[in-house]
Amino acid sequence: MPLLTKFPNIELAVMAILDRDIVALTNKSGTELPKNQPLPYVRVFRVPGGRRNRLKDYPWVDIEVFAEGATGKSLMEDIDAVIFGYPEGVAVGDQFVKIEDVQVRASLGQRPWTDDRVRRYGATYQLTVSRS
Repeated sequence: MPLLTKFPNIELAVMAILDRDIVALTNKSGTELPKNQPLPYVRVFRVPGGRRNRLKDYPWVDIEVFAEGATGKSLMEDIDAVIFGYPEGVAVGDQFVKIEDVQVRASLGQRPWTDDRVRRYGATYQLTVSRS
């Protein structure tokens, strides 16, 4: 029986899609918020939970926008539209990743943050991807 390929790194796939499809984000996303990071910045990380079977992965992905003032909400709305637009597939290393389905686990909203000058908006999605 042939070996199955590994599931894609969903964090890298989502960041590549956002960097490609949202001009304001080119190279302004990552899995952690670096100190002294110019804003806006998007943090993408896989949340524990979700499920997978032999052929499909259903990861939960949290996407947060850090921005000064209310511009973060508009940027998060753009991200939401891209994710729900079932974007064109994207190459991540030697894999081609295509989001097949999207479900909202926590809808877009402002989240608490310790710095009053920075607003944090986020949403959590369950994505469906296949092995490539």
